[in-house]
Amino acid sequence: MIIWGAMAIPVLTAIVLLVWFKHKTVAWEFIIPFAVSIICIALFKFTTEKVQTADSEFWGGWATQAEYFERWDERVSCMHTKYCKRSVSRRRPDGSTHSDTERYACGTEHMYDVDIHPPRWVLHDSNGEHQSVSSAQFERLATMWGNRLFVELGRRYHSIDGDKFVATWDKDEATFVPVTTEHTYENRVQASTSIFNFQEVDLKTWNLYEYPGIGSYDQPSILGAHTDQTQEADLLLRIWNAKFGNGKQVKMFVLLFGPQTTLETGLAQENYWKGGNKNEFTLALGTDHAGKVTWAHIISWTEAGRLKIDVREHALHQEKLDLVELSQYMVDQVGKNFVRKPFADFSYLTVEPPGWAVALSYFLTLLANVGLSWWIIHNRHQEWTSDSEDLY
Repeated sequence: MIIWGAMAIPVLTAIVLLVWFKHKTVAWEFIIPFAVSIICIALFKFTTEKVQTADSEFWGGWATQAEYFERWDERVSCMHTKYCKRSVSRRRPDGSTHSDTERYACGTEHMYDVDIHPPRWVLHDSNGEHQSVSSAQFERLATMWGNRLFVELGRRYHSIDGDKFVATWDKDEATFVPVTTEHTYENRVQASTSIFNFQEVDLKTWNLYEYPGIGSYDQPSILGAHTDQTQEADLLLRIWNAKFGNGKQVKMFVLLFGPQTTLETGLAQENYWKGGNKNEFTLALGTDHAGKVTWAHIISWTEAGRLKIDVREHALHQEKLDLVELSQYMVDQVGKNFVRKPFADFSYLTVEPPGWAVALSYFLTLLANVGLSWWIIHNRHQEWTSDSEDLY
């Protein structure tokens, strides 16, 4: 890999030291530039690769419990140092002495400090994840679920005894709340150009979609036209994204594109998302002015090829786009046939650092070798042959 070409720098450093500064360099000092350079390059490559391959995916689940922790306080050790003054005798350069005053630490300002812990609200989901929510969101869930249990925490408090209240989902489908959380994972595909070389596409030119953000505690599953049918289909997909989340490990999206778009738009979206995340099954489709599907494209790493064909063909054969029916069909097929692609299968892919990273690693390695050379030349160690010659 080109980044390791920076090892030529310590080689040149060793040659310079050997030819022009041999009398000021001992044998073991020749090793230092090589060792430091290897460490610097390896560290830089590791860090750069981690950044390049870091990606985020979305996990679906459902709310199982919400907690409200009340405000409370506690006594802690005082962290404010108290300073006192005292007289000391100091010696002048001429040998005479004089009195002076100095400050010194003589304890703490108080016997103790009081730490105040503000109230907080936490939502737990079916995947064992938790996230902060607002007071209003907690109240909404507690009201919807119809329960609020007081829990005595038995804290060792100072003056404010904060406890907590817990609201738990009542297992009623009518009060089912989908939850989405974001997680990082290693995606070598997005950074590799050896096999998968996704084209760079412009978001605005193609009118493509970014991944939707997580709102209160969930995100849209259908991106595009906002109609009553879209909202109904979106709720259907969000519910099943939640139910499929842990077992099937899948996240479904539908991307809607209007007239004047073609299959190339779907391919551009796939390039922009670099194939999507490992757990996704995304249907991108375009419609004409009459609402008929003109093209459809599946973006997914799943190796269930029949699933991709069936969902795409079902969308293309609708006389007029029926999002609710199409979403239900996709849910049924994904539930039966989706298999997540293990991204560990791509561990063989090599990741080359970008040009700026290579240039920076060369520069830092050069800087380190210049600094080490200066130290080697100016320290007190002398080449052993010089010492030996002085003995005779």
